[in-house]
Amino acid sequence: MMIFRSIIIFIGLLKVCSCAPRLESFLQYCVQAEPLKGNLIDADYWDDDEPSTYEPPTMPYDFFDLGLIQRKAEGVGNFLISPFGVKTAIGLLAEASTDTTQVELINALGFQTDRYANRKKYSEINNFMKMNSTANVMDAGSRIYLNTSNTPRARFAAIAQEFYGTDLVNLDYSNPTLASQDINSWVSAVTKGRIPDLITEAEFRDASLMVMNTMFIHGTWRHQFDSRRATARVFYYTARTSKILPFMRVQNTFYYAESLVFDAKILRMPFLGKKLAMNIIIPNSSTGFARIMDNLQELHKEMGFLRERLVDVNLPKFQFADITSYRQILSELGVREAFGATASFPGVSRGQQLNGRWKLSTVLQKVGIEVNEFGPISRYKSDEASDTSAIGAVLEVIANRPFFFFVEYEPLRQVLLAGRLADPAPPPVRVPIPLTLPWN
Repeated sequence: MMIFRSIIIFIGLLKVCSCAPRLESFLQYCVQAEPLKGNLIDADYWDDDEPSTYEPPTMPYDFFDLGLIQRKAEGVGNFLISPFGVKTAIGLLAEASTDTTQVELINALGFQTDRYANRKKYSEINNFMKMNSTANVMDAGSRIYLNTSNTPRARFAAIAQEFYGTDLVNLDYSNPTLASQDINSWVSAVTKGRIPDLITEAEFRDASLMVMNTMFIHGTWRHQFDSRRATARVFYYTARTSKILPFMRVQNTFYYAESLVFDAKILRMPFLGKKLAMNIIIPNSSTGFARIMDNLQELHKEMGFLRERLVDVNLPKFQFADITSYRQILSELGVREAFGATASFPGVSRGQQLNGRWKLSTVLQKVGIEVNEFGPISRYKSDEASDTSAIGAVLEVIANRPFFFFVEYEPLRQVLLAGRLADPAPPPVRVPIPLTLPWN
């Protein structure tokens, strides 16, 4: 008989304000694993310092991110995902996997053969998230909550803390009331009170492990939108359907390109700090979004054509949320055994031997975004005046049709958030995380 032993849930909130242009982000997930009967053959494998052998990936580091985006985009309407959130969860579990399970995970993620190089990437982003300045306020937290019946492996605990910024915490799951209060207090502290009640007592039923990660960003645009220049424009949902909506407006120097591959305009909109930017890709026709997705693996090659130009940007205000189950998407990307009876995750704890082997059951994510002209006024103004004499005439970018956008940590080309805006004014979305999922 199969018994579910742990839960993974991902919940998130991202807010971008442009009058006092600020980026507020909260990303939250947990991963759900489930044990199978049977004993671990190599219970102490993790005490061996030698890296596991596997087929080296041939794809670039962001191949996984772009693959997630392409598959999510196969639907219609708005969509929003956090590739970094999924990659962090799967990357952390890959550290505890062996055999074919590990091969599938690290090849799907596009990891290098050198596992230490991969850990360094995670460590760099986590350290960046913990840096604060007067322009950007960021906070990140990650924990693995183990039932007290499981003894964490010291080596895995050290790796999780050193490279992934993740603490292993023992929690008495037999007392769901106190356990849920403990987790909710931690989540509330990291998210500045925005998520006060995440976990309920019911979610501890038959659980033994919860992997959770939170990320909060409150940043400032480099070039601020001017609320006095806001205007109303037509947004074309389709070639025959449109609606008049409020648009924000700013004119300044931006990196811009016309892409022949995408048949679209590419615009980079940076935040202060020179490491984060929101990029938008606007097709030249109302039906051109599919062409962008079909050629998305050429994204960074096309980004190489960006040049500094004087641009008049017209961007609609928008707000929406989305929820994604990644089980089918991960399977299409090659992650299959991790969800099956032969999954191998012996590296988390020794107590796992008492409960049987684990396998992934659920990878669920919820993210929200808001882009508008409101928020506390930042003391930061636009950069000092630029010399535009050699940049040329003013170019106009009007995001008045479905377009693609993504927020990127630029030093590592890591996509933190990506989505499609097909409807800037959808009805309010309140999607609770289900306690019982359709595949459970």
